[in-house]
Amino acid sequence: MSSIVADSSANPLSTSSPKLVETPFYFFNDQHERLNGVLLSRSGHDGRTSHTMTGNVALILPGMLVSHSSLFYSTLSSALLHRCHTVISHVCRFDFSGQGESEGRFHYGGYEQRRREIDMAVKELTRRGMTITHIIGHSMAASAVLLYAATLNDDEQDDTAKADTSAATATAASSTSSTTPPPPHMIAISPRFDMMVEPRFSKDDLLRLIRDGEMEWNAGKYGKQIITLNDYRERLQVDMTCVRKIRERKQQGHDHDRPSIHTLLLHGTDDEVIPISDAYACHQWMIMGRSLDDDGKLSSDAAASMFQLNSADLLSASSLHSESFHPTLRSDCHHTFISVKANHNWNSDHATNALCNIICLWIQTRGTIVPAHVLQYEREVMSRQRLEGSPVVQSPLT
Repeated sequence: MSSIVADSSANPLSTSSPKLVETPFYFFNDQHERLNGVLLSRSGHDGRTSHTMTGNVALILPGMLVSHSSLFYSTLSSALLHRCHTVISHVCRFDFSGQGESEGRFHYGGYEQRRREIDMAVKELTRRGMTITHIIGHSMAASAVLLYAATLNDDEQDDTAKADTSAATATAASSTSSTTPPPPHMIAISPRFDMMVEPRFSKDDLLRLIRDGEMEWNAGKYGKQIITLNDYRERLQVDMTCVRKIRERKQQGHDHDRPSIHTLLLHGTDDEVIPISDAYACHQWMIMGRSLDDDGKLSSDAAASMFQLNSADLLSASSLHSESFHPTLRSDCHHTFISVKANHNWNSDHATNALCNIICLWIQTRGTIVPAHVLQYEREVMSRQRLEGSPVVQSPLT
């Protein structure tokens, strides 16, 4: 059942407050656990959604133990639907297993599980007729988004290998390969890169974990959580240097000289959970495919697509459109923005609104240039809908 909800965005740059239609969204993960969330859409003046089922969707994923209904994610959802409505028709948010409104047990090292659940959500939304154009993750989910982007090629190769095991499967795969959607743009807000750094547990805690095989963690307002030794080992085994694969991915049949996945990384200088050094290391690996220089600094090529601005600059439309970097937003595939004095949750000194501003600008900059393979995919989807007798609703991109 859908409901009309008021726009919760407190963005001072907004000129109006459109109503949003909120529809429950859920799917089941590979452990048969139900993951719950919502699907938000702009409504017309008559209270109906402006796009039904088909259209472009942005996926917003919450951080560790946080619910998708938190104000931070609601504000970002509203900003996207209000200011990027020519590119984005819907916003979907859901809770990973073991947190928020979803079933299952929380896994401290569950980055791979989250990556798989992102993939399952994408497939579920695609099954419903939508095109996932943007995936946005915060904190732990941001790292999972980057892992998902880095392993897209691996998943496709695995699918191809399975398809080749029998003639029937190969035939079915070839009949649907032409409508494989283009990869979405990825946005990572305050991701962790160095998994060897442990900010939450003391040496004594870790010794107790090794001795007993598990320990109880008091996670504040999120209650007491059980951390197992396997959970912790799984976390240590996450290798974020795989983000180098993102830049190595090439578009199939379109613009072979550029990676097909565009990425945006955002981090605050006052992040009290994940050090700013993680942002520099992640950026270097994504641009250059290697670690920071010996002096701990970015290479000159990597530095060209990293920007450090204060909240006032990020809130100023004129600053964000300055000739100093706006052309770079169009030409480069990866950008990192460092916000001075922003903390991990972006909830101080207008940081949330500044964050929404740069994300919307980045999306709008890319939304004005529609690649040919995206247009072709949209045409194929509508053609299939006509053959199946389904209502055809054209995407705002086309």
